[in-house]
Amino acid sequence: MVVNERDDIGSDLVPDYMTSVKDGAFYGWPYSYFGQHIDVRAQPPRPDLVEKAIVPEYALGPHTASLGSPSTPPTCSVRE
Repeated sequence: MVVNERDDIGSDLVPDYMTSVKDGAFYGWPYSYFGQHIDVRAQPPRPDLVEKAIVPEYALGPHTASLGSPSTPPTCSVRE
């Protein structure tokens, strides 16, 4: 999955990312970004959820507009 992350935190934040989707995982929205980095704009705060937020697998950099990136369907396998 490719995610365009939030804006208005700074020119170098927040990185868009690519990650696998894990059943029951919490990726932070809207309380934290890229793991447990708290977004103070989310009110009321939810430290219980931030504590559970996982770090995505690959940072793509901020503002990369990566939503159109191709992916491999889960039923396909990549051969070396």
